[in-house]
Amino acid sequence: MPDVEEKAKAFVNAAWKLQKLVDRIAGGQNNPHDREYATAQDNVEGLVDWFAKENRELKALCQAYLGAA
Repeated sequence: MPDVEEKAKAFVNAAWKLQKLVDRIAGGQNNPHDREYATAQDNVEGLVDWFAKENRELKALCQAYLGAA
């Protein structure tokens, strides 16, 4: 299940980014973690959207393994 393991790593990394952004915002900083965003708030919104998209695709990713069980 290497694809599932890679997806799990991506979820953990995104969660760390989200926590860093929340800490930055709470500390009065508004600089983003990822350069593609103008502000930390925009970066948080981008990560929330990413989690939503990945959540919708997660069932399809696991379906092959669930069918074999």
